[in-house]
Amino acid sequence: MEAIQTCEVMVYTKIFLKFLHKFWPCGPGKEFFMYAHERRGYYTFWQHMENAFPGSNILVVTLMNRESKRVEAQSDEETLKEAMGVLKNMFGPNIPNATDILVAATATIQSSLIINLFTILRPQWDASSLPVNTEVNNLVVMSMVDT
Repeated sequence: MEAIQTCEVMVYTKIFLKFLHKFWPCGPGKEFFMYAHERRGYYTFWQHMENAFPGSNILVVTLMNRESKRVEAQSDEETLKEAMGVLKNMFGPNIPNATDILVAATATIQSSLIINLFTILRPQWDASSLPVNTEVNNLVVMSMVDT
């Protein structure tokens, strides 16, 4: 029980934005980009989907923990306004507005079949001893460990 209590559960949210055309850099080494803001985790990690889905004109931003919970509690319209503000700071004021938004929220999803949790392991843990893809009461619990 003590070992379980040393894990911090992370909330993880992906926001997908669809555009009429791309305005971000593409090509080798340009799939991911970051945004620095005074507020930690504020729309920081961005990825374009052109490599996986050419011509899709989709950007994905990943939020975690406090920012995830905050964004999941607000409307999609407010989230879109914030995300577009960040993109205009990064790429200039003349970029097109997103035509669609999908907030893939994990903190607010209530499912009896799948629970998607990411944990931060404390340094004293030996990650190799953790169970992977363990079934508990008809739920599949998957652990993703960075070693």
